[in-house]
Amino acid sequence: MGHNLTFWVQVAFEEKEWELDQLEKLKEEQEAEMDEENEPLSYESKWNILVRNEVTHGTAENSRN
Repeated sequence: MGHNLTFWVQVAFEEKEWELDQLEKLKEEQEAEMDEENEPLSYESKWNILVRNEVTHGTAENSRN
């Protein structure tokens, strides 16, 4: 009976290990998706800065003319 118990303990351990691996993969996928979702915001922010600088530059030039 000891051998049978050892077998089932090993099976349970491997199942838990597999579940943890799956959770880790899911976590990594979700983090990658979050990074992808946030990426356009950084481009958007850069674009907003460029537009603001251009508007500011244009306003300064117009006030000189």
